[in-house]
Amino acid sequence: MADDRPFLVSDVPIQTVVQAARARDNGEDAVIGTDAAGRIVYWNDQAARLYGWSVDEVLGRNVLDVMPTRRSGDAAAEIMEEMRAGSEWAGDFIVRRRDGSPMRAIVDNSVVSLGDVVVGFVGVSRPSMANTPERGNSARPPSVD
Repeated sequence: MADDRPFLVSDVPIQTVVQAARARDNGEDAVIGTDAAGRIVYWNDQAARLYGWSVDEVLGRNVLDVMPTRRSGDAAAEIMEEMRAGSEWAGDFIVRRRDGSPMRAIVDNSVVSLGDVVVGFVGVSRPSMANTPERGNSARPPSVD
């Protein structure tokens, strides 16, 4: 589990993001913590199951290189910029699994700060109900590269 893996443990901002991510980790949702530049510093077991990437494959990588599809990448970058300015973001978003398949997810991103300085972000996500046939929608979201 990501909790037991040291990652720049002497770096107070990173420790702060990891602590915030652990606090939001309910064991049911995917929880991803990044530093302010978007580098992944926390990836829980649910994130590994949902997205198909192991913690070893993603720690240290930029979340924008791992998560968005080609079409949702610009929107993801805009959201990151807004969050660097202190705004939080929540909503449906098209993300990419390790195998390249798109998935609509419900995402709740929060800002992690030390004083007035944004040091990172914690994203909590789960599949959107729009992905399930029981809701009358197709099992896959619209085609997005």
